[in-house]
Amino acid sequence: MYYHCRMSGIAKLTLPDLQQPWQLEIDTGIATADNSFGARVAYDERLLEQVAAGEKAPTIRIWRNRQCLVATVKESHKSGFEAACSASALENWPVAVRRTGGTCVPHGPGVLNLALVYPRPLDVEWSMEDSYKLLCAPLQRLLESYALEVETGEVPGSFCDGKFNLQVDNRKLVGTSQRWKGNPALAGSVILSHACLLVDLDLLEATARINQFYRLCGYAQQFDPFACATLRECTAGPAKPFSAEFVEQVTERLSNIIVNEVPDDSSRHQ
Repeated sequence: MYYHCRMSGIAKLTLPDLQQPWQLEIDTGIATADNSFGARVAYDERLLEQVAAGEKAPTIRIWRNRQCLVATVKESHKSGFEAACSASALENWPVAVRRTGGTCVPHGPGVLNLALVYPRPLDVEWSMEDSYKLLCAPLQRLLESYALEVETGEVPGSFCDGKFNLQVDNRKLVGTSQRWKGNPALAGSVILSHACLLVDLDLLEATARINQFYRLCGYAQQFDPFACATLRECTAGPAKPFSAEFVEQVTERLSNIIVNEVPDDSSRHQ
């Protein structure tokens, strides 16, 4: 299912005034073709190019993917990368590559992705930290709507660790990364920031696959599966089986956090 919505502002999320309506894309489908999982990852980069070229409005994208690993360009340069990709694909964890930083992360039906793509605001001071705060705001509100106490910061042992993780009880639920196209100090630069929310997935298996991928690439670093948590786990849900209904509820709740801030004259179509 795919929704499209044009927005003139989201005051409570303090989106910067870009003198253009924001566009919301909600894609709740899952990749099915063998190569479409990579295309779904690459679509964030396509949005970055389109916004930079003035072909598309500033965009908020909510989406999911099939089960896969998403590595970074830096990781793709390791000598064992191709062999690691082949081995991972045989275990039903094919590998896509993204151009933002961090480390390899899992995608899947139980991982909710949020991307913001927009020109650097010109009428205010705007830094990478501002971009991360903007990205994290709706996700923090989402987690707090489940009566969770949310903190921001690094979680040692977690995959794709960073200063702007969202965590509950010292376990990471949300990882973030970003990329700027153009000089951040100059007009015309465009920002892609995105986040992965671990809603409902087997973290033991996902982390084991990342660790195996890292070993085959030639990295010594390994990650701790208990450094992360899923939202379903934090809300006292059973670890198994996977609940598509819960993931849909979370997706709808995040969408509403954004859409309910939109003026009444905005449009939305399937």
